[in-house]
Amino acid sequence: MTKHTPEPWGVANAHNELRAIINETNRSGVVHLGMEKGLEDRANAARIVACVNACAGIPTEQLEAGSVAEAIQALRDVHMAKPPHKANGYNDYRRLMHFIRGRAWAALAPFQKD
Repeated sequence: MTKHTPEPWGVANAHNELRAIINETNRSGVVHLGMEKGLEDRANAARIVACVNACAGIPTEQLEAGSVAEAIQALRDVHMAKPPHKANGYNDYRRLMHFIRGRAWAALAPFQKD
């Protein structure tokens, strides 16, 4: 797959009109836009830039495979993990920690460098 323009990206305006999505480091154009048709175009460009910058360092193939959504779900699972109602001491604690570590590791695994 062809490598994309490095982050960070930004939105370039000229004469108060949205003109391009740019590389913030060298101010070069990433995507040149036509005439802005309204606030929705500006919001779409801002969302594209926010998503690209938030996903810096994550390979496109992993994004397309849904790894980020899976990681978010794993974090929700960990967040909702509750200790047993009647804690039975150390063994219940160990089971809970094993669950939390397992879900966290599964969420992070796709993002580990080889």
